[in-house]
Amino acid sequence: MRYLIIGNSAAGLSAAKALRTVDQAGEITIVSEEQGWGYSRIFLPELIKGRITENQLFSRGPGWYGERNIALRHGCRVVALDPGRRLARLASGEELLYDRLLLTTGAKAVLPKLPGAQSSGVFPLRTIVDARAIKRLAERKKRAVVLGGGLVGLKAAEALATLGLRVTVGVSSGHILSRQMDKDGAMLVQDAFEKAGVAIRTDCSPVGLEANGAGWVCGVDFGAGGRVPADLVILAKGVSPQVDLALQCGLQVGQGIYTNERMETSLPGVYAAGDAAEAYISWSGRREVLPIWPVAAEQGRVAGLNMAGLQVQYQGFPPMNITQMYHLNIASAGSLSAQPDDVIIRSTGDGVYRFAVIRGERLAGAMEVGALSGVGLLPWLLRKKVKLSAEEMKRMYTGFGSLHWLCRDQIRWNQMDPRGYGSAQNN
Repeated sequence: MRYLIIGNSAAGLSAAKALRTVDQAGEITIVSEEQGWGYSRIFLPELIKGRITENQLFSRGPGWYGERNIALRHGCRVVALDPGRRLARLASGEELLYDRLLLTTGAKAVLPKLPGAQSSGVFPLRTIVDARAIKRLAERKKRAVVLGGGLVGLKAAEALATLGLRVTVGVSSGHILSRQMDKDGAMLVQDAFEKAGVAIRTDCSPVGLEANGAGWVCGVDFGAGGRVPADLVILAKGVSPQVDLALQCGLQVGQGIYTNERMETSLPGVYAAGDAAEAYISWSGRREVLPIWPVAAEQGRVAGLNMAGLQVQYQGFPPMNITQMYHLNIASAGSLSAQPDDVIIRSTGDGVYRFAVIRGERLAGAMEVGALSGVGLLPWLLRKKVKLSAEEMKRMYTGFGSLHWLCRDQIRWNQMDPRGYGSAQNN
């Protein structure tokens, strides 16, 4: 059996590992447009800071591929697929045959269509190539503007400020981290950034980037918000799924590549996983693209096992982010967009701010800023759809701590599943 995986990040690596546990004899080939070994994008800001080296960034070295008899073709781009002949064509003209194909083509940075956006000194932060270029330029520049107040933008701003640059963050929404936090929680994070010297402008959208006579960026025009000088600009306005190959070969595509519960696409023998896949999520009851590392890894694992002939269903992970910025712990899970009949819970104490949305006696989303005690239970509550009244959520958020409250009053633990979420029944 010949397995071809396009993409060398979380989903592709997880799929290859799962494949090899089931099929020790099959041929596994990974094709990656990027040079080098597999790495975790979430650590790119640490590379910019100089806190880690490139060797430390790579989560998979040559030995990992060799031990599993996986052929890695890096620096190669697939330009066309022929599912009828089960063939992939590289930019070099070489053709690769396969029996099972997995598309883990990932996502690309959203680049705003602004005047001056093509100027030198303007970068997204998506790949190791981006991080290298940003780091080199940051070492000899003084002022930077980051466009975007999500996790990527803020981590980039923190990295640049750590290197001594004067940093301004431009945010089009009313507060930073608008997808992960309510306004009160976001203000705690904003205060930490401003105390570190990072300026944050909310409700502020750029109308253009200015360049000097040599074509290098020299400022960002925020219209009525004025002009901010900049020697370096980072575009952090989100990502969109890479679906060009899927469209070219006739796969069904919505926001991402449609997959069933086995991560198989609309064509037999062709699978998709990771940031390019639009999968059915059982906990939310709808199809979604969730560009999050643990989601990609789990989708890749399920795809790999099914490619090898098993029958495994993807159950879906609630979206969750856990990070630290300026020594402030931050976590969010689920959806924080409240509907009219939802119950909102806010809690402060013990150095932790908590916010939760209860919908129909079940948790819809929650976040914490601070010590993050018991935060690992949030995705578990979401995924298992544990019945939870507003009063019970308040008790969980005040006084006892999440794990103590759950074990004492609500949940009878039967067994732990391999993912660590546990299996439980309501009393």
